[in-house]
Amino acid sequence: MFNNITNTTNEILYFCAIVTKTIFYLRIISYGENGVNINEIAKMAGVSRTTVSRVFHGGYVSEDAKKRIEKVLEETGYVPNARAQALRMKHNHLLGVLVPGFDSDQVRHMLEKTLENTEQKGYQSIVMCYGGLTEHLISQIRMLKSRGADGLVLFLTTFDRTISEELNNRYVPSVTIGPSSFEDIAGIVHDDAAGFGMLAELALQEGYRKIGTLFPPAFETMTTIRKDAIADVLKKNDVVIPEKWDISSEWKGLGHWTYSDIFAEKILALDQLPEVFIAGSDRFAFRAIDAMQNKGIRVPEDIAVAGFGNTEIGQFMTPQLTTIDSNPALLVEKALSLLFRQIEKDEKLCEHEMVAPLLIRRKSL
Repeated sequence: MFNNITNTTNEILYFCAIVTKTIFYLRIISYGENGVNINEIAKMAGVSRTTVSRVFHGGYVSEDAKKRIEKVLEETGYVPNARAQALRMKHNHLLGVLVPGFDSDQVRHMLEKTLENTEQKGYQSIVMCYGGLTEHLISQIRMLKSRGADGLVLFLTTFDRTISEELNNRYVPSVTIGPSSFEDIAGIVHDDAAGFGMLAELALQEGYRKIGTLFPPAFETMTTIRKDAIADVLKKNDVVIPEKWDISSEWKGLGHWTYSDIFAEKILALDQLPEVFIAGSDRFAFRAIDAMQNKGIRVPEDIAVAGFGNTEIGQFMTPQLTTIDSNPALLVEKALSLLFRQIEKDEKLCEHEMVAPLLIRRKSL
């Protein structure tokens, strides 16, 4: 049913495209389009490298030095004229976008929408992957601040307090997108608890009592929120998920396809299947269905399956996948609105908004 080689190739091509963009943006920041570097700019303007750096980052520089630097910038093409104008407004027209990985369809959709919308407003973006690891994320936040980013968009799966502390240290306009938020940082929340609660309720409405789950290890806030939402609904109906049907892995930070293969292997090793599996993502569901169908297990006749993410392929597979749509386009639209209001007004906002999910009912459950 699936061509893993094609999927892997597509992911590699997508990753290479993002990396190429990132390298290009970094090159513009460091050298300009004609290869002139900051030391040469300083020499031509008759100032120090530090003075040039202050102009880039909005620090204090005498009006005479600032005019000389900007004149050199325009003459050399170190930055386009639009960027030079942005510098006079103390903006670099540069954003940092931090993502947990590139193999999540929801993250990819949000990232594509983010790049499209920010480019339309004349901003360039540095995209960085923190692999779901807080220490990597904090290091990347520091790097982007040092690069003079005007704002940060963070797709978060975990909400460790050290992240908000780092964001508030020499604060630049920031907005988070995730299943939760920080009280003192602007954020748009996709209500995963409601989404997985709906899937659990649907399973119970269909008469299923033997329920299993497919999730990565719960070291991230996102996974904990999702699993807790399922457990809360089941508990109210005196249903408990046995350990053998709580399919997971002891390995942290793996890709979706790697986790999917681990889950498929564990499913096929069970001596008894549950009546339904609720998967933490559509990809986990796809792989589980594929593995079971290859062994003659029918979906949904022998076992039902539901996913999360409303990936396009779900409506074309057999059976069509029941899933949750978290409305990634609306999440990005609201997040960027919050971010640009902060940049344009030079004012920190701590507003939060939650986007409700939508149950997509199809044939698999």
